[in-house]
Amino acid sequence: MTMRLKTTKWAFDMRTTSLAASTVHTFPAITVYAETASRTIRSAVIRYAFYFDQTGAANLTNRQGGVQIDAVAAQDNGVAGTVANTGDHEAIICSEDLTDYFVTNFTGASHSVVARWRQVGCAASNLSAELILTYEYDDAGLTTAYKTVEIPIESPTARLTDTLAEIGVDQVPQLTGAGGLLPEAGVTIRDVFFRIEGNLASDALTNFSLGIHLDAESEVLFGEFRQNVITSVFWRGLWKRADIAPGSAHSFSARSTVASRFEHLTVTMVVTYEYNPSTTTRVLNSLRLPLPAVGTLGGPTSSDPSRQSVTFQIQEPGTITLVQSGVVAYYSHSGLPTGLAVRAGGQAFRSYDKIALTDVAGNFCLAQRIDSGGAQGAGLTLARGANTLNIDAYRTSTAANTLPVGWMAVALVNYTSDVAAAGDGAHNHTVEVGIIDNLALAAPEQVSGAAVALAIPESAYWLNSLGCELFVQSSTNITLGARVNVGSGAGFVEVLMVPAQPNETSTLIGYGEATSAFRRWPQDPLAGRIDPEAAYEWRTLAQGSTQHWPNLAALVTYHAIAYSQAVALVDYAGDGSGVVVDLHRADNDALAATVTTAIGGTATATLYDDTVSYYAHARQDATHVGRSDDAAVGS
Repeated sequence: MTMRLKTTKWAFDMRTTSLAASTVHTFPAITVYAETASRTIRSAVIRYAFYFDQTGAANLTNRQGGVQIDAVAAQDNGVAGTVANTGDHEAIICSEDLTDYFVTNFTGASHSVVARWRQVGCAASNLSAELILTYEYDDAGLTTAYKTVEIPIESPTARLTDTLAEIGVDQVPQLTGAGGLLPEAGVTIRDVFFRIEGNLASDALTNFSLGIHLDAESEVLFGEFRQNVITSVFWRGLWKRADIAPGSAHSFSARSTVASRFEHLTVTMVVTYEYNPSTTTRVLNSLRLPLPAVGTLGGPTSSDPSRQSVTFQIQEPGTITLVQSGVVAYYSHSGLPTGLAVRAGGQAFRSYDKIALTDVAGNFCLAQRIDSGGAQGAGLTLARGANTLNIDAYRTSTAANTLPVGWMAVALVNYTSDVAAAGDGAHNHTVEVGIIDNLALAAPEQVSGAAVALAIPESAYWLNSLGCELFVQSSTNITLGARVNVGSGAGFVEVLMVPAQPNETSTLIGYGEATSAFRRWPQDPLAGRIDPEAAYEWRTLAQGSTQHWPNLAALVTYHAIAYSQAVALVDYAGDGSGVVVDLHRADNDALAATVTTAIGGTATATLYDDTVSYYAHARQDATHVGRSDDAAVGS
């Protein structure tokens, strides 16, 4: 038995028509699949998003999200409270934790799942729901497995026109067949959806809609975005396309029914599929890596950018090939920033237009590809061992209130590899665990959730990244934050802490990381690092806001590919037992393992990187001290 942990994602059909206040909407049922062997549901969250379908300002006073599996009675969770409207339109993103219901009722290999929703105090349009399911399972002898990958579509550099135009060239990749993105054997597509988000960039009273299509299909129009009081709102919606033809690439086109709307439309393609791991020889590995947040974006010249970096280990065997990947950035501002530009690695900077807006509510965002198919070419080259992604961004504006603040980003890194001896369940992957959801409206600036343990089932693993994804509704300039209590009176570690300028009530999205504060592997001997598997209290921060609804998830990326290294003393005293041996990486002298010898002076260490050499040193007493030569793993 080899227990693994994974996250899959599933979309419900978006409702584009208006949903009256206090009316329950039942989304059409979808079929959700999962491995069954020794399965334990760890987290089941449904994330909802909608736009206020109002001619004027209105207050959301209660929200209720729920679920029904098969014919079992539905469960609905109501959350009361009012985020005071500031006289503008609004859009909301929020989550409901339904883990207990899934633990009881999702027991088979597949089930019919229905999402439910009701909001009080306002009508809603463009209502979407996304199920985020995280579970533990036994991967021994599997012939059917499931996986979700997230594929970035590069944003346009300006607002949409009123004419359908392709974004990039064939950015929706071929999924299956020769040359397809998914190399696994026996692939069956189970769900495809496009997560579409961005600031509406509205500066007039005219209502408008978003139009999209693939290839030469008929245009799909989303519900109308009312602009009776003019508000440039951050909004998210889901376009479910499980019927997509997977054997070819597709163009993705978009327009606004009113010209010059939707700034830097940001689209992520989310694919969930079934495959046969027993006959698979090549695998797609999909990671979501939060980058360190930046308070105020650098500049005003290209020589003074803000840099965000993430370093991660790749230990999968065979040829490592970067495929469609990118970085999605979120930020806010209250004025008109100019000269916004972004690059990854050795790319040239890519410039993004900015516009003056009457009333801004919530975030702005953009997506930039970092693979060779992007507009700027490859910004990252991958190889086995340590890899570092650098993202630089700056602005030329210098006037008061024109600087982008709260610059936060998540890297979507996708690469193919051969299958590890331990199976592809041991490969690099990202799991998402709901931390704070379903809470009533928070009057205090700091909100505490229940203690949550990030249960990693493997006894040997390497932690590449531990961070968070935060959604907050707020109407004032705030400090956005998340922190985790390390326990034993040692206080909190900051995972995210940046300013934000929403100006009007809407949703802010934040990403943060605190990987260095946690143990990178279970036997990590460095004092003061936090055990990522212990149960800790997390808190969200919205300093400056008198009321907010927080929704927080932990993002954990790790692999469980480990190597055994024999250690043997020579010329020792006595029976050779009880001697502490430290193993260090030869490339940077970092401590990699500490073991204690048994009788005969032997021990076995667990290492997590076979691309570098190691050396060992030990001291039994003043006359029995030694250091080994540098040697590769296994020698």
